[in-house]
Amino acid sequence: MKNSIIFFVFITIIFLFSLIREIKILLLSVIFFSLLLIVTNDFTGVFKKILKLIFPYVGAYLLFSYTYSLSKHYITLEPLTTSLRVVLLSMISFFFIKKFSFLKIISFSKDLSRIFTIAFINIRNFIRTLTEMEEAARSRGGGKKNFFFPSIFKSFFLKSIFRAEEVNNAFKSRGLYF
Repeated sequence: MKNSIIFFVFITIIFLFSLIREIKILLLSVIFFSLLLIVTNDFTGVFKKILKLIFPYVGAYLLFSYTYSLSKHYITLEPLTTSLRVVLLSMISFFFIKKFSFLKIISFSKDLSRIFTIAFINIRNFIRTLTEMEEAARSRGGGKKNFFFPSIFKSFFLKSIFRAEEVNNAFKSRGLYF
């Protein structure tokens, strides 16, 4: 029950903050959640993730948006508002993921738990496969520069089809049909 309430609060917060269009409210919210992260000693971990994952895309978005706006002689705060909203929603999401077990939160639905369990297993398997492919390329003397993207894509696509068939057959053999 507690996990369901936490999940409901998380979804409500995400929904409410995604509706905010006022830049001052978004800026105050980012400051508030930054202070919350500092108080809970989670600021450095969450901030590192945001720097690595979010800021390159937000920076590119701001650069291209304002470059285009300057070329049209029309400047708006909408790109900055959107970027602040993305950073805020990322901070909230990373905080909740760090503080609460996501699998316990979604435990109210067995089907949803199964789907996420299968997804996490596949992610781990794909990371292991990518590591093995990189090691194989390095052992052949190719290094990373000869590690060709289409061959990786094809391998992962074929592996995901094979894995989906295996999981489907496993569910069928246990009497579970999706």
